Amino acid sequence: KPQNGQPELISGWRAELMAEKLTLLLQEYPR
Repeated sequence: KPQNGQPELISGWRAELMAEKLTLLLQEYPR
């Protein structure tokens, strides 16, 4: 059923957003 795959897609999408925000923060504040 497609409903079983939705949670995985959502968690993966959130992981991508978190990674993108982290990379943006690292680019703004290089060390």
